[in-house]
Amino acid sequence: PAFGGRRAPHPTPPRAAPRARAGAMAGVNMETTLQRICERCAEASDTLLVQVWRIVERNGSRMVETKGQPHALSRGADASLARYRDQSCDFSLQLLRGAARAHLPGRVLLSGRCEWSPNVRLYRDDEFLRRARAQSLGVRATMAVPLFDPSAIGAASMDARLLSAPGIGPSPDVTGHASAPDAQAYPFLYNGAWGVLEVASLVEDIFFQDMYYTHIKEMLREEGVEVVAQGHLAGARGVGGMSTPLALDSVAAVPTSVPAGVRAAVTRLAAETTTRVGGIQSEADPGPPAPAIAGAGELLMVQCWGREGADGSGLQTTRCPFAVNLPALWGYRRVSCGQAYDPDAYSHDGLPIVSEAFASGKLTTCHDLTRASLSGCPLKQVAQLTGIASIVACVVNITTPGDSNSCRLVIELCFGAPADGAPVSRGGVEAQAARALTRLEQVAADCGASSVYMQFPEQVAQLATQLREREARALEEAARARVQAEQQQAVMQAMQAAYSGGGGGGGD
Repeated sequence: PAFGGRRAPHPTPPRAAPRARAGAMAGVNMETTLQRICERCAEASDTLLVQVWRIVERNGSRMVETKGQPHALSRGADASLARYRDQSCDFSLQLLRGAARAHLPGRVLLSGRCEWSPNVRLYRDDEFLRRARAQSLGVRATMAVPLFDPSAIGAASMDARLLSAPGIGPSPDVTGHASAPDAQAYPFLYNGAWGVLEVASLVEDIFFQDMYYTHIKEMLREEGVEVVAQGHLAGARGVGGMSTPLALDSVAAVPTSVPAGVRAAVTRLAAETTTRVGGIQSEADPGPPAPAIAGAGELLMVQCWGREGADGSGLQTTRCPFAVNLPALWGYRRVSCGQAYDPDAYSHDGLPIVSEAFASGKLTTCHDLTRASLSGCPLKQVAQLTGIASIVACVVNITTPGDSNSCRLVIELCFGAPADGAPVSRGGVEAQAARALTRLEQVAADCGASSVYMQFPEQVAQLATQLREREARALEEAARARVQAEQQQAVMQAMQAAYSGGGGGGGD
């Protein structure tokens, strides 16, 4: 569907490309294979630039470049994409963590995970070095997919894995010495990624990954290229802290066990603010709205994350309770359903907020998405496009008497911008989250979950107590001000009466 009043960005699904002979890349001319991959990807639409970024050695330093690498444009593509290709060839960065963090292909090589954006303008300048040039040429949605060689990443020893992928190995410019580097400090030497396939479009699209990732992944596998680490390297999938794209039809049918009443409670919690943010009228009467909290907007969406799948390892939201207030938020919900987070991941740049909340057992906050990092909020750009200003994630342990199994969920609360136009504040957003989570416990009892025990982090109770104390003080101050105003009004009325009486007597 069209988003924000724009025409449907891609009216037809990706066109089927000619099938190539499947097989590992060993024994096949790599340049020919990569060129064929780019051409097949470009045929998926008429607004795409597809280009390969690879690690190359220059003067003893390891660089990330696309100059001289395979690329392709869609048939009839606008000339601006060709100019964007020429300008991309001007970029050559050392594969060092500091430099690569500001370069989309470099980040993907470091993390070994796909990254995408519905519109590159939502990147900060220190996240996407080509941002200004891309915007000026009309480039909008973009996606970068890591490339792995399945014949190389199944090696048993670490030394063999370091030397098996093209151009990858210990280097003094990265490690400072020629010995084996540390896996946590230099993950790209261990995850097996040897290149990146970048796909850029002229159309803003919040479903860009959803539409193209599965198609590209299947096509790459036909050509003998993997997009996720396999074998021994699969154990390092958490390095980088990014989320994993999922095909919705591949989610294992092992739902998180959620006690009765919790789903209804989540729905009702969100419905209580629906009428105040322009949503559909709810049959439930939420009563008078609570006092506004400075620096925080209304609750727009609630969704829970739990361990799902056959191994119960990844955090997914597809089958967990959720509630959406506004139509625009369905875009964020749909994209969230295509993600999985690894709570056991490691990253120097920080974990996604959902993983951090699950792993730490605490309430975690991204109070201002415009300043949040991509590692902390991988979907922050989609969230911004749909009107979300702040996100809070909180772990909750749910137990039922007589049931030895407990349910551990992460509740994600999405808030809009403050109604008065004031800037968001961390304290305000956390107070709003504490109010919502406290209310969730109350609503759960009304929805048939009175025997369910919901254990939140102690931080939530502390925030709720502080909020009640502030609100109590505000009520006391308001009451005192009201009394003072009434007293002042009484004095003024008495003075007016005395003046009127004195004036009348003097006239007689």
